Amino acid sequence: MYLNRLLPPWLTSTAAERAKRKGSNTYGRPPIAPSFSVAALAAAITAFAGGAFILVPMVFMSFCQSLVKSLITVSVSVLAFGFVIDSFVARTSAETFISTATYAAVLVVFVASVGLVNE
Repeated sequence: MYLNRLLPPWLTSTAAERAKRKGSNTYGRPPIAPSFSVAALAAAITAFAGGAFILVPMVFMSFCQSLVKSLITVSVSVLAFGFVIDSFVARTSAETFISTATYAAVLVVFVASVGLVNE
């Protein structure tokens, strides 16, 4: 988990794991399993980022109803989403490709549905 590398070990590990590692050469390293507070923080960040990645382009495309602006918005959003997924989520290349393609499909469906409504 990315937060385990950023935050200090006393915050990210559970009390049981800290007690188990005390005095060993692994003390001070990132934990094997994150604590509840870090897992909750990661879930909140993921939910907020996921909602923002869907809602911000859709709101922008609903106010700027031009096909060129919508396609540019989709392109920039998909590139940003792919970069964030690849950089911070630490998945395999196949999972990054699948999640980015799924995200692009959602946005393209929105572009198509807005285009149909405007005609």
